[in-house]
Amino acid sequence: MALELVWVAIDVTDPEEQQEPTVVYRRKEDALDDGWDVDDLHEVVFIA
Repeated sequence: MALELVWVAIDVTDPEEQQEPTVVYRRKEDALDDGWDVDDLHEVVFIA
C-alpha cells in the first residue's frame, strides 16, 4: 500500500450538492498552470 499526496480540482456548480473531482493533479503547480484557481484545489491523500 502506498500513500501519495495529490491535488484535486473541483469545479463547484452548486454549493448545495455533493461535489465530485473534475481533475486530479500530482503537482499543485500543474493545476495552476492549467488555469485552476487556488481556491478550487484541495489537498487529498490517495491510497494505492
